[in-house]
Amino acid sequence: AYIVGGKTATASAISEVWAYNMLTDTWTKKNSLPLGPRWRAAGAAYNNKGYLLFGRDTSNHYSTELLEYNPTIGSWSKLTDFPGKGRTYAALKSMGHDLLFVAGIDSLVNSYNDMWRFDMSTLKWSQLVSLPAEGRRGGICFNSSTTLYYTTGISQTHNRLKETWKVFNPTTIRE
Repeated sequence: AYIVGGKTATASAISEVWAYNMLTDTWTKKNSLPLGPRWRAAGAAYNNKGYLLFGRDTSNHYSTELLEYNPTIGSWSKLTDFPGKGRTYAALKSMGHDLLFVAGIDSLVNSYNDMWRFDMSTLKWSQLVSLPAEGRRGGICFNSSTTLYYTTGISQTHNRLKETWKVFNPTTIRE
């Protein structure tokens, strides 16, 4: 398990990376984020690598970079930029051969209800069906083999949401 970036009581954002070994119950500090401090980014694992998308830095800049972490050699690399605005509080999940992200909030405090796919084989972004609900931030994703679930979150008007949405085969349909 990894903790990447974040915020402390004395810093607006940090670039530290820590790995937790469940077998030995120990934490190990890893190489820091290469593009500087970041907090409220979205992370996921795919094919034995880690991925980090979005986040906010110490200057309040909202990132659009998608970063890949190779734990075998302890290195970070930038894969691409998201084609829209940077965000925080988005949810990122790997499913099949893709990374999927849902929702989030931008620097102008606009909440989103959209869903995007990053195809790991072509390294291309495509927009998928949006949630049929209001924009939100801070929700979480989980999945079965063919279904993506997105649950909870906070609305544009700061209401805590309790609903759960599911999308069947999100990487193969666009309706």
